[in-house]
Amino acid sequence: MFNGNRLLLALESQGFTNVAFANLMDVNRSTVTRWINDTGFTPKPDVLLKMSEALKVNIEWFYREPKASLQTVEFYRSNASTTKLARNIAKSKLLFSAEIYQIFSEWIGFPELKLPKSLTMNEWYRLDDKKIDELAKECRTLWGLGNEPIDNLISVAESNGIVVIKDELGTDASEHMDGVSAWYNDVPFVFIIKDTPAVRSRFDLAHEIGHLIMHKAIPIEDYNKKDIYKKIENQAHRFANELLYPSEVAIDELFYPSLERFIQLKMKWLVSIQAILRKTRDLELVTEDEYIKFYKTISYKKWRKNEPLDDELVGEQPTLFKKVFEMLLENGGFSKKTIIDKIALPPKRIEHLLSLPVGFLSDNTQAKIQLRIL
Repeated sequence: MFNGNRLLLALESQGFTNVAFANLMDVNRSTVTRWINDTGFTPKPDVLLKMSEALKVNIEWFYREPKASLQTVEFYRSNASTTKLARNIAKSKLLFSAEIYQIFSEWIGFPELKLPKSLTMNEWYRLDDKKIDELAKECRTLWGLGNEPIDNLISVAESNGIVVIKDELGTDASEHMDGVSAWYNDVPFVFIIKDTPAVRSRFDLAHEIGHLIMHKAIPIEDYNKKDIYKKIENQAHRFANELLYPSEVAIDELFYPSLERFIQLKMKWLVSIQAILRKTRDLELVTEDEYIKFYKTISYKKWRKNEPLDDELVGEQPTLFKKVFEMLLENGGFSKKTIIDKIALPPKRIEHLLSLPVGFLSDNTQAKIQLRIL
């Protein structure tokens, strides 16, 4: 049966309003509304074909029951300045990837999840800066990082059961969107924007990991309150900064803070100059007046959006799903066509969403035939 909720998700993923889609399909807005809400009102075959091409999903995709179940609020960084359009697109990318994950989980054993236990609401109410730093340290311990710099945060996150999606948002609102995270079927997912500076992208991921651990229990009615939203964002900032640059080390390295020293430490720890400056304030290594003076100098040098080294450091990329595809194709007896048909999305869309090399799925070469000597 045609599933109207699937149509709604597809519309959101492409940034369509009901009105815009109705105009594209040359139908009334009420028709689109009925397709979404009326289970007995199914588009005709020719309309379905046009619909699937416009929304970049296969026809079969509209008839499937959802495979991923959302368990938490979706946490959006920069929520205050992010448009509903951008949030819907980001949310849909998480859900698409969660469904693909569930499909692959029937064939592949994904990495074991290693994260500190998510906080309950009572624990969150008692959360303070000291506990946040302890959670970041616990995370580092679980991941075997010690107090050393994290060379590749995406790789570490993927190795410890977090699914990271890095893709374009496809809208001008992407400059106001840094990331989004949520739990689906007891698996944590993070979406971060492609082509942002390397250190900012790492901080966005660390920030979202903080949400996954600290804010899983927060209900949506609380999350939407401005004071609570601001509080949990500050908590996620603190967690990210501590995860990427432990205070135990920073106290020694920032004893004589200067912009030159911040640049050196940025290269070492792959965190932004502004995050390092924030660390000096958190650790009370500078006075409030000194902090403001540093920040004014950063603004004067126009480093707030483009810091030194931003154009030199190479961003990290997810590799989890590429490895899954390679395993299925090389050792699982699958063909690319079989996997694509199972996902029910066009190859190019799968490549973008899962950070596969361009053209990776365009060649539908059959799986290798494995022979053995008798």
